[in-house]
Amino acid sequence: MGHINVSGEGVVGSIKDLHFLPDGKAVLNVSVAVTPSRFANDEWTDLATMWYSVAVWGKRAENLAEALRVGDVVAFAGELTMEEYQTKSGGTGQDYRVSIRANQGAFGVIPKALKTVGAGAPSRESDPWQTNATEEPP
Repeated sequence: MGHINVSGEGVVGSIKDLHFLPDGKAVLNVSVAVTPSRFANDEWTDLATMWYSVAVWGKRAENLAEALRVGDVVAFAGELTMEEYQTKSGGTGQDYRVSIRANQGAFGVIPKALKTVGAGAPSRESDPWQTNATEEPP
């Protein structure tokens, strides 16, 4: 049976919980909104937002639970599954779940410097560790 792997970039909408299974494994459940966009007619247009329920496992989950905040922009990659559920109105809804195991996939916060500059490295002015190469040491 095959697996569907997905990657995306989105905004943390909620941090549901960090809990530990009976065998001691940590699981962090996070809700991430992904809004794809399309360039047409010389302008970018946002498409419908998709919500993913992301489960991060292992030590990565424990570390993220301490640092992750609602509103953070994150990148993720993991195994995608879809589960159907019954809505309050009696209809059927779909929940897209991404599982990021301890030794597979990825999940990380995108630093603010990269969000403002775009793809690639941050500008020299925004990097507090950048030094002028022509300066002599004191």
